Amino acid sequence: MASNDILIHILDIQSRDVKIENEDNGNKRLIFEEAPYDDEDGPPPPKKSHADSKELLIHVFGATMDGKTVRLDVEGFRPTLYLLLPETKTVAAVSAIRTYLTTQGIPLSVLTLKTIYRKKFYGFTANKLFPFLEITTPSQGLWRSIKNLFLDEQSEPATKKPLGEPFKRGQTVEVYEANLDPMLRFLHVQGLNPCGWAVVKDAMELVEDLEADTWVLTTPYSDVLPAEAKTSAPFLLASWDIECFSNTGDFPVPTKSDETVQEMLKDLSGAEILDRFDRGCLGQLRSRKTRDHLVAALAKSKIPDLTTIIDFGDPVIQIGTTLTRDSKTLDRHLFVWPSCDPLEDITVHVFKDEQGMIEGWFEWLVEVNPDILVGYNVFGFDERYMWGRAEELDLTGPRNAVHGLNRLLDTGAEVKCEEKRLSSSAMGDNFLYIMTTQGRLQIDLFHYIKRNNASLPSYKLDEVTKYYLSGKLKKAEKVGSDLRLTLSGSIKDLRVGRALCLLEDTGESLTDKMVIKSVEGPVVVVSWPLREDGEVLEEDELPLAIKWVVVKDDVSPQDIFRLHRGSARDRAIVGKYCLQDCDLVVELYRNLEVFNNSLSMANVCCVPVGYIFTRGQGIKAESLMFRACRQKDILIPVLPAPKQAGEEQDSYEGAIVFDPIPGFYSKAPIGVADFASLYPSSMESENISHDSLVWTKDYDNSGNLMAVVFGSDEYDGMEGYGYTDIEFDLLRKDPEDKRKHFAKIKAGTRICRYAQPLDGSKSTVPDIIRGLLAARKAKRKEKAKETDPGRQALLEAEQLAYKLTANSLYGQLGSGTFKVRLQHLAASITAYGRKQIMFANDAIKHFYGPEAKNPKGVANVMYGDTDSLFIEFTVRDASGQPLKGREARQAVIDLTAEAGHLVTKALKPPHDFEFDKIFDPMLMFSKKRYAGLMYEENADDYVTKYMGIALKRRDNAPIVKTIFGSSMRKLLMERDVVGATRLVQDSCMDLVNGKVKLGQLTITKSLRADYADASRIAHKALADRMAIRDPGSAPASGDRIPYVYVRPPPGAAAAKLQGDRIEAPSWIKAHNLIPDYEFYVTNQLQNPISQMFGLLLDEMPGSDDLSRVTMPDPSETDKYLRWCEEAAADLLFHKALQVCNKQHKSAFISTFFNVKSGTVTKSSTSKSMIASAGKQSPKQQTLNNYMIDSFLVGKINQKKIAERRAATAVAKEAEEAKAKEEKVDIVMEVAKPKRARKKNINEIVANN
Repeated sequence: MASNDILIHILDIQSRDVKIENEDNGNKRLIFEEAPYDDEDGPPPPKKSHADSKELLIHVFGATMDGKTVRLDVEGFRPTLYLLLPETKTVAAVSAIRTYLTTQGIPLSVLTLKTIYRKKFYGFTANKLFPFLEITTPSQGLWRSIKNLFLDEQSEPATKKPLGEPFKRGQTVEVYEANLDPMLRFLHVQGLNPCGWAVVKDAMELVEDLEADTWVLTTPYSDVLPAEAKTSAPFLLASWDIECFSNTGDFPVPTKSDETVQEMLKDLSGAEILDRFDRGCLGQLRSRKTRDHLVAALAKSKIPDLTTIIDFGDPVIQIGTTLTRDSKTLDRHLFVWPSCDPLEDITVHVFKDEQGMIEGWFEWLVEVNPDILVGYNVFGFDERYMWGRAEELDLTGPRNAVHGLNRLLDTGAEVKCEEKRLSSSAMGDNFLYIMTTQGRLQIDLFHYIKRNNASLPSYKLDEVTKYYLSGKLKKAEKVGSDLRLTLSGSIKDLRVGRALCLLEDTGESLTDKMVIKSVEGPVVVVSWPLREDGEVLEEDELPLAIKWVVVKDDVSPQDIFRLHRGSARDRAIVGKYCLQDCDLVVELYRNLEVFNNSLSMANVCCVPVGYIFTRGQGIKAESLMFRACRQKDILIPVLPAPKQAGEEQDSYEGAIVFDPIPGFYSKAPIGVADFASLYPSSMESENISHDSLVWTKDYDNSGNLMAVVFGSDEYDGMEGYGYTDIEFDLLRKDPEDKRKHFAKIKAGTRICRYAQPLDGSKSTVPDIIRGLLAARKAKRKEKAKETDPGRQALLEAEQLAYKLTANSLYGQLGSGTFKVRLQHLAASITAYGRKQIMFANDAIKHFYGPEAKNPKGVANVMYGDTDSLFIEFTVRDASGQPLKGREARQAVIDLTAEAGHLVTKALKPPHDFEFDKIFDPMLMFSKKRYAGLMYEENADDYVTKYMGIALKRRDNAPIVKTIFGSSMRKLLMERDVVGATRLVQDSCMDLVNGKVKLGQLTITKSLRADYADASRIAHKALADRMAIRDPGSAPASGDRIPYVYVRPPPGAAAAKLQGDRIEAPSWIKAHNLIPDYEFYVTNQLQNPISQMFGLLLDEMPGSDDLSRVTMPDPSETDKYLRWCEEAAADLLFHKALQVCNKQHKSAFISTFFNVKSGTVTKSSTSKSMIASAGKQSPKQQTLNNYMIDSFLVGKINQKKIAERRAATAVAKEAEEAKAKEEKVDIVMEVAKPKRARKKNINEIVANN
């Protein structure tokens, strides 16, 4: 690299068209008219005249090795598309196309048209070259216009008018490479890594101001070249978080509708309104009309005038920001109003009002100029909220500081808040609200963790922190008044002042928050802890703790609202809490290696790193494949839009899963062998690719050819190639099945033929796979030699990116939205995978089955799934006795590895059938559902493995994991069936007697944006109720909704709709409702636990007393297992359900006699109160609305008391008058209704 060159680490890339005007001296003058193109799949920009002189400008943002910010304005790159020309009369075809373009108003003078010869990607053609017309344009807008002249709205080939000779009437041309963003093509052409290093030739001469915060220089695209560096640039990172205030106690909202404000104010007088709202809030109203109306209302106490209020949002009260560079924390800043006490190690910026604070934060952020902005759920809440407040406070105008966050501000670009929607089966629907800060990388850890990391029951920051910033408790001992803990895990995240707590094996907290007093390596000292209930922890309770977790300061939203109303000292408490969240986000960012992992994936797939956080999976594979094809002189056609793509309705078989043999395998270990990367290896071994597929033919069930659905025989039997046929069943809908989820029947056989070059070379997709795996191997080898921890972390991230990308290519090939899709390939890969696992199964049975009489052991393949076989090996010693314990495990490890090597020898490279793990013991339930103690590295160290059972499901209550998990661990670790049975029975009795915490009964489910029938989705119904109670805290799409099943009122049947049986935990606590324990026994616990014990029925206590008259024959496996499950359920849950039945009867009788019992029915909601009071727009309130709700309830109760007193007085007068007129035996009059009432109760109890 020359001394005048500049080396930059790329962080962001944007592209846009600019208008060119020539000045007198011949220099270009750029006029920035359009915003950068963010999404090539989005709607095209407004159509403008082709006569305008425009060029594509690519902005490359990054930093130098010493952290200097750089922006390159890259000129001269021309977007390109290709048209397939006929092989004869090529010159005439080009002339016809030129004429067509001219008639459509395209200025040919700015285009470059050239005939070139390239290979096609779809279909095997033995590397034949075909003629294409290459069209390059100066601008992206003109490129899109030309593309649209040859494609219709569904991306089918079409023209606006017929092409002339030699094209026949109605004939069109195929369009190639017109669906790839020119910005990505620029990266491909220059060989740049989108988040790697680049060198700009002679760039120092182009820097006008070396002292500027950001170097801005213009350079031709040919001078931007790839470079190498061992580390990343020291990018400046800002972690930020906001705290909000609610005037009413509700969940804060940035702007409020008039309905919300009327609901707040309709029953309050002027004085009461002043008491409800924060001082000075009237002065913050931006609309003079709104402010005048409210002031007039306060002065006159005329409530109708308040209905004119439209906007009165809840303010942002604090903004915390932590600045870090590399692994060092530089500064911690707090922006707050109206006052705040100083805080240690935090720079406090105090402002008089919200407007000044937000504007000050924007100005400061622009000044410090961070490269990366990171937060937690900022795309879901913080950015949208900040933008809403900024708009209401008139802080989004053209001259406001917020626009400085866009590093293209000098080109006319401004910051906006845009909505993006990300949808997937795994994540559901997620709406992201992102401010357009071009040139800066924005990261939302909430969405990153949901997408890339563990499945957690909750993704709240405190729960995520507990999961990742945690570890095992090795030792706990009392030292005076302190507790000394020896820990393992994320101990580097511990420091003095940070808080942690200890957890039981159920995951419930054993202790309250404990502040760390000292840290020495893995040993920390804390004060003797309290339990969560506030009582001192007993020393004999310490053995219950098995895990430690970092916890946040417990500051609730209501506490924040109260503290903000308080003193400067109170607001400092909130500020410390706010900065704590910023620090935790930074530590999660570092621990999860977010930047290294994202950088590596971006470079492997050749997409900007921002795409990793805001785009789907398809774009990564697409860019990778387009780049590989370019390197091989192959062009990719534009496929029709998914709905009009002409994809067949036929379907193909997926992976094979062998029927398991259910049972408790405790006598011999289970060895598991699997194929290493089965699908990538299949693509490589069989050369499965778009450009190797010769033809696809369908045959009926009699073997007669029905259709050639792809390719032809033209290139079949070419010299220098062998051919492989992959056959699989063709499945179609059963015409007799009218159900929504219809059955499929075999309609024939499909055969795909693939060419195999005899020289050993591979077609495009296998070549990509081979390159990725080779690069991964090289990175792992380099990491083994590396000594620098930072470099090791980067190399680990790179090898992982290569592995994940190689394994994910298959999944995209059959996707309907993938730009390079071909379902025949996906079907062939799964078919060949089935063939491989079936071959391995046969080989194991042949060489190790009972008939083989192998002296080393006898194999019984008891299960197989996709790429792995589960083999029960009965191993014996020299005397023929079965081996037990560790000796048996080691023998099975060796035998499984030997069997794997034997199978591998018979396979085509690179297939490898290898030892994976063993289980000892193992519970096998059904397909994809098992549990056991898993040994991977050796015969001594194990982990408990659960697959597909209730312990792995997030939509079950934690009580399932507690009871089911505890009993399963007792079975697996102690092999104690009787003890496990007693544990379940005792735990269920504790449950129905109310001895479990509410958290154990709380279920969470993810909320989607839309449902076919929302009324039948329980958590959606609850979310709607929550929105009615408090619109500001309404759950959003993608949120996980917590809920608990509630016992119905005494004497009432449970609601038919599940949504009417559940409530939010906070609502249950506030209204003293009782959970429906019976539901948890019958609907949550009974099914999974009885399935497990059904496998062990004969060993359960009490099983000898069962009546077996109705027991099916064991040969009828399904019926027999169902009978065993029902019998086990009766032994396990009968007593607990009896208790529930007695509780229901007792509660009903008590309620009938008006005696208070443990069951508290749901009180009248505010909605009914308001309705009875004749109010407008009734809304059901929440506990958070206590200020308004209590006022309403007080008024209504006063009215009811007055009415009751009046009615009592009237009744008393009438009674006295009647007593004077008639002499009646009062005792008899009272006794009669009592007898009748008692009889009625007896009847009802008998019926129940």
